[in-house]
Amino acid sequence: MKEIERKFLIKIFPSIKNKKYNDNERFFLKTNNDNIEERIYKNNNKYFHEKKVNISIYERKKGKSEINKFEFLELKNRIIWKTSRRTYYIQKSPKITLQVYKWKFKWLIRVEVEFNSINECSIFKPLYWMWKEITWSFISRDIKLIKNT
Repeated sequence: MKEIERKFLIKIFPSIKNKKYNDNERFFLKTNNDNIEERIYKNNNKYFHEKKVNISIYERKKGKSEINKFEFLELKNRIIWKTSRRTYYIQKSPKITLQVYKWKFKWLIRVEVEFNSINECSIFKPLYWMWKEITWSFISRDIKLIKNT
């Protein structure tokens, strides 16, 4: 599965009234390749292992699988960092989420816009409340954020 996205900082905090959200902690695993992001997380009572490989500035190949609690605990031995954030679901098409970070990165509020195609990605016009595009910045990806702070 491919993930095509652009990321932005915000100019004005958008309305989140009646928006669904999810709180999550992600545990990042050590890899020997800067183009690979590998993480585990728990969502409700399920555990997941996710791996993303950079294809281009906008595209990543994404693999995700459900794992059991034992596998989750085994993989936790490889953790280099964790993040916590609240994700607000702003819009369905294109999918727009607002990521409000906690803990060490509580200064970061990031918008993620996911697309179905590169063409859709290239013609997207940021909404009025979006500010600077950070897709190519180190604060655009959690693993880069962790490694550069």
